[in-house]
Amino acid sequence: MSVVRMLQRWRRLFLSGFRFVIRLPQSLHLIDWTIHAFSFPQHDWAKRLRRNLADEEATVSWAQAINPLFWGVWGIRFFGRWVSSRPYTTLAPSIPALIVATMLLATVVIIIRRDQTETQTIYLDTLRTSLASGDTAVASVAVQRLLAIDPENLEHQYQLAMLDDELGKKESARMAIYRLAIQKEYGPAALWMLKTLVFEDPVPDRNGDGRPAAQLVPRTTWTEDEKTICHRCATVAMTKLPSQRAVFAKEMYARFLAEIGAARDALALYETIAEFNPEVNLAAATLANQLAEKNGDYLTVQRFAKAAIRHLKPTLLSDPTSVSTRLNLAQAFVLDERDDEAFELLTAGYQLTGDERLLLASGEALVFTAMRLRRDIGARETLVERGPVLYQALELAPSSPIVLEAVVQFSIECAEADDQELRNVRKKLLSGVDPPAMHFIEGTVALMSGDHESAQRHLSLAANEWKNMAGLLNNLAVTLSQNGDTAKLPQALRLSDAALDQLPGHPYLLETRGQILLRMERYEEAIVDLEAALKEPAMRPLAHPSLAIAYEKLGEDDLAEQHRSLAERHATAP
Repeated sequence: MSVVRMLQRWRRLFLSGFRFVIRLPQSLHLIDWTIHAFSFPQHDWAKRLRRNLADEEATVSWAQAINPLFWGVWGIRFFGRWVSSRPYTTLAPSIPALIVATMLLATVVIIIRRDQTETQTIYLDTLRTSLASGDTAVASVAVQRLLAIDPENLEHQYQLAMLDDELGKKESARMAIYRLAIQKEYGPAALWMLKTLVFEDPVPDRNGDGRPAAQLVPRTTWTEDEKTICHRCATVAMTKLPSQRAVFAKEMYARFLAEIGAARDALALYETIAEFNPEVNLAAATLANQLAEKNGDYLTVQRFAKAAIRHLKPTLLSDPTSVSTRLNLAQAFVLDERDDEAFELLTAGYQLTGDERLLLASGEALVFTAMRLRRDIGARETLVERGPVLYQALELAPSSPIVLEAVVQFSIECAEADDQELRNVRKKLLSGVDPPAMHFIEGTVALMSGDHESAQRHLSLAANEWKNMAGLLNNLAVTLSQNGDTAKLPQALRLSDAALDQLPGHPYLLETRGQILLRMERYEEAIVDLEAALKEPAMRPLAHPSLAIAYEKLGEDDLAEQHRSLAERHATAP
């Protein structure tokens, strides 16, 4: 009971104190005190103020007493009454002094601001001069001084980060650029981050242009966090930058989307870029052709290819000896299913310039003619027609991987067909090639048919002449790794490494090396190559079972079971 009485007493004390505070202005005569504080109480304006406030005096309710809005209104009303009650006629003699004081204050403000502006101009000149002369240390100091004047200037923050990056402060510089790109949504910083993620080795760009100063190597793999950052930076760069630089950001982002498998999104982005930069039509046509192999939409391929042709034709007319332009135009003709025009363009270019690349490309153009016959009419029905076309392609480009792959595929189809005429076509095709090419073709056919002994013999003979053939080296590595002799696995690994030196990052070659490493019980290295090969859909039925074995050997049972399920799904897929 004593506790209850104590609480009741505290409650009474609290209410009494609250009432005392509420009534305090009235008991202390607050209005009279205010008048005394601002002027003499016997002045006429004070009497008028007291009278005006007395006329509006009313009882204050509890709701008004605890309402802050009521107190605010009361204060405004008091201030208004006080201003209107002032004897302004007596202040007239002081008006010139007030004007002079105002002018002096304005002069001081102008001088201070002018001095700050001149200082900023000096630092900006120093920054431009030091950047032009390559004096990074002085430029960094100048930017720091500019930031001391205007700490919120995003351009100067970005310049300081870029200069720190050049001075070797990589970690702090990139953290600053990341903050500017993601948190502040500063366009140039987002473009730099995007370039860093899309290319292997970005060149620092002090001017904020974002375009690489040299040929850079595109990346092909990203972590999930990097993909998220890339999406975010691309969005900022495309929305915050001016149109021309935004187009470049879109080009890099489209390349990124194509690499991660979002081909449809990349194609849609290329379509918007083509309105400003018609050069991307060829890349868009190539990407659309990859999609068309799955969905059959070759009309989109031709639409982009025709746009590329319209852009490239005038360029070639202005410089007929340009090999790169002629190759690009020929590629556009092939994608537009005008293989004959592509062949004529390339052979004419070879006669004009003598460049071996054009001769090689002319042979590859004939391969696309044979491939189109196979696709449109049928594999078995066009074997006889495709033979002479591939024979001519092999004469023009005997060392082209595309031509050799087509000839190997054709030879396999002929070997599977029980027809004397087709055997004669295949024999004639092989009779016109160099011995290394013949051994390569025969060895690959033997490999595909399971005759590893014959395949190893032929491929070894071909390898003596063609040291730089990635496909040949890869096939020989497969042969050595599958003949059951574990002592030859190191040699197979060396051949696989040599193949990847020719075609870095190629999924088929990575899958081969991953399988070899798996047989050598180097499971962690095998996992790296096999997972990289998964980006190629054709490799998934081979890579997933091997990944399941590797993870099981490492004790990762959950991941092993996951890859077994994926292997079964791909094995049963049509």
